Amino acid sequence: MDWIREHYQDGNMTLDTIAEAQGCSSSYLRRIFREVKETSPTDYLMEVWLDRAKELLLSTGKTWDSGWS
Repeated sequence: MDWIREHYQDGNMTLDTIAEAQGCSSSYLRRIFREVKETSPTDYLMEVWLDRAKELLLSTGKTWDSGWS
């Protein structure tokens, strides 16, 4: 999970690349994630991206307009 947080900006991160970096199969990685984090690796990666986006918005004071009313 630390590896994901350190490499989340890699534009080509997939379940297979995460598994390869951890030295395991993608099915094993999925199973372990479910047991430990109670989420999927993909959902965890999205959580990391969203957390970083929140940090950036809070630290810069910038706002984001979704265009939705």
